Amino acid sequence: MSEPRGTTVGRPDETPSWQDLLTERLRDAYDTRQIIDAIEGSGETDMDAREVLDMMASDPVLRSGIAFADSVAMLQIVGNERDEGWVVDDERSGPIGASVGVTWRYDAAHNWEPDYDPTKPNAELRSLAPTGRNLEAHGFSIFGVEGEAFEVRRYVDWAGLYAQLGLGLNWRIPVNEVPVLRRPDAGASDTTGDNASPPT
Repeated sequence: MSEPRGTTVGRPDETPSWQDLLTERLRDAYDTRQIIDAIEGSGETDMDAREVLDMMASDPVLRSGIAFADSVAMLQIVGNERDEGWVVDDERSGPIGASVGVTWRYDAAHNWEPDYDPTKPNAELRSLAPTGRNLEAHGFSIFGVEGEAFEVRRYVDWAGLYAQLGLGLNWRIPVNEVPVLRRPDAGASDTTGDNASPPT
């Protein structure tokens, strides 16, 4: 469900998986093993992905828990949770047609020093050493079912997060070669309709 690790930052300590985070977040209120099996499509439960999505549509605690587990599994590599940690905006979350959307914020400290073992080495973000700055990551997750598979699309304001770290993003598209302006073929007509070719 979550993005592959290592695409943005690397953190040296073992961070909890989304399955661990979901189990911890929901504790004994739900049968998280069944929910996880249904999301993964393991076939080890009678529940399927569509049932999980239907439950999320009507249950704000469950949809918040699943969105939390997915987004924090990826964002925890930015730093340790601080203040309110992960917060959902309930007024901007809920069913969207056949999907379910969750608007959220994640408060973290850009330190990467593992809370449980300060002797572990710090990681780097794009060669930027930990700054100790307080960060707010904003995002929106959309959950749905395609065929029989549970799907999530997670949108993170990376530009805003990087700006808080004093980093800029280069949005230019790489070009392999310089574009070449070409003249029309000798037989091509111009826009005035007189069939005259431009000089060569």
